[in-house]
Amino acid sequence: MTRLTADGINVRIDGAEIVAGASLAAAAGELVGLIGPNGAGKTTLLRAVAGLAPCDGTVLLDGRPAAALDRRAFARALAYLPQGHDVHWPLTARRLVALGRLPHLAPWQRPGPADAAAIDRAMARTDIAHLGGRNVQTLSGGERARVLLARALAVEAPLLLADEPIAALDPYHQLHVMALLRATADAGAAIVAVLHDLTLAARHCDRLVLMHEGRVLAEGDPAAVLDDGNLRAAYRLAALRGTHEGSSFVLPWRRLPEG
Repeated sequence: MTRLTADGINVRIDGAEIVAGASLAAAAGELVGLIGPNGAGKTTLLRAVAGLAPCDGTVLLDGRPAAALDRRAFARALAYLPQGHDVHWPLTARRLVALGRLPHLAPWQRPGPADAAAIDRAMARTDIAHLGGRNVQTLSGGERARVLLARALAVEAPLLLADEPIAALDPYHQLHVMALLRATADAGAAIVAVLHDLTLAARHCDRLVLMHEGRVLAEGDPAAVLDDGNLRAAYRLAALRGTHEGSSFVLPWRRLPEG
């Protein structure tokens, strides 16, 4: 069982308070959506949990301080998919995905059959096996996004932090990636994903954490988090709600005036 618990996270950058007293948790088998408007502090909170941004507060993995883990053990326990799809080296897609296996290798150790199998699984799951020999810099933004997701999945870590994993994807692949994250959680991983699509977040996530102005405004069941009051306070919008094929949905519908 893997559980992430982050409490009282505070991040200041250039004197500005970006995240204030935020808490975040994810258990094995759980897909948690981290939502909120632009500038709410979602990426900064995720980076702080991943050890990539200095912060106050506590981050525990299975009750043990994350800072107590050596870097390779931490990298095997937690895979991180950053926001953005820039790749600055002319690697093939397969070689980029293979970087996800580095936490499992000693210095200068060549990947073995188990690593090759993990790479194959990640590429098949993200539907990029046919891109394996392509220079990543020649791929579309959506194709690069799936290659980078495959790199994170190739770690096969019990905890995945994914920052906007469906950004730049067409609707088909958005649904594909959300189903993939759902299946990965159902297989036992703990996943936290930053999402802007509230409809997909409500449909696929077990819990939502709504941030606003650096703080957690609401946390819990998607239906409760995405109620009219929270949508008004955080997003200044009203939603259309309904049920289809036995599932409830929420669809952002109208902007609301300030005040």
